[in-house]
Amino acid sequence: MFKSFASGSVKLSALLLAVMVSGSFQAASAFDAASFSVKFGAGAGKLMCYNSKVKSYEEPYPAGPSAFCIVGGKTAAVLDTFNRSLKLFDENGKLGANLNIGELAKKEIPADSPMGLSCVSARTDEKGVSEFAVSDRANGKIYILSAGRLVKTFGTPGREKFQLGQIEEIAFDSDGSIAVCDWTNNKICVFDKDLKPVREVPSQLNGMYYASGILYYIEKGDAGKLAFMKLDVKTDKPEKLFELDRPASRIVKLLAVDSKGNARVAFFDDSIQENLMKDGAKDAPMGFYTVAVISPAGKVASAVNLPVTTAFGSQFFFDRGAEKLYYQDYNADLAPEGVYTIKPIK
Repeated sequence: MFKSFASGSVKLSALLLAVMVSGSFQAASAFDAASFSVKFGAGAGKLMCYNSKVKSYEEPYPAGPSAFCIVGGKTAAVLDTFNRSLKLFDENGKLGANLNIGELAKKEIPADSPMGLSCVSARTDEKGVSEFAVSDRANGKIYILSAGRLVKTFGTPGREKFQLGQIEEIAFDSDGSIAVCDWTNNKICVFDKDLKPVREVPSQLNGMYYASGILYYIEKGDAGKLAFMKLDVKTDKPEKLFELDRPASRIVKLLAVDSKGNARVAFFDDSIQENLMKDGAKDAPMGFYTVAVISPAGKVASAVNLPVTTAFGSQFFFDRGAEKLYYQDYNADLAPEGVYTIKPIK
């Protein structure tokens, strides 16, 4: 069903029209999501969700938590966008901490400015303390949180070099450096551990993966193709891994690259949404991603369709240590009924 890369290129029509179930990933100490669920609501231990049931809500799509990450294999950090909070839950969905970023950062942004929290990433610092980076797409800023406090704020909105627009992905590396994917400016900016600008590279259609000083991203390839790139940030030496014939996809997200070099990629293709929605509209009011595993040799090994749950930010997280990809799963149209869950992609 799937064609391999004969010359660094592959057509994706078969992938997007007929999807197989993905094989299991290997995990050493993975987050146990089997009992994890959180109710919707305005309370500290709940997650806010807006839809047509909310008076005066006029957005075209329902919206809820925009992103999450897993810390230490035991804690889910969920970005409660509308409550302007980062909430930490255990594997059973019990609240451990509620970091109100709106309050913590009130001196950092104008009083009348909206706050558009979109992405979160985490690392463990040199003292063993969890440190979080949270993006604010409305103000072009990144907030660094540690031990329940706001310790740093950086970023300037705009279109000039190293200025930030609509932030859709951020990634903390273990040394404290940060990569930021800017959707509107079609670029990725890398900042060092002191948050000083280091590299800026062009990017297409969103998505990146940053670990151990290596940045993986997508840019324009030859003859309109999509080129999957690998960059050693320290040496500034890019390497083209493979190319894809550009499908009719509005969004192509590079989610992760595992230890074997397999790329995890999410495609949103408008042309197949009607067929997918016939049986899945209740589960996915905003449509479906096709999440594929692509080997270093350029072969599409497997793929699965997953509901889109958020109009901005990222609903995916790759746990490097456990080698496992997760996604947040909820239907914002149903809230306050239903629950927020996190599921592994099998």
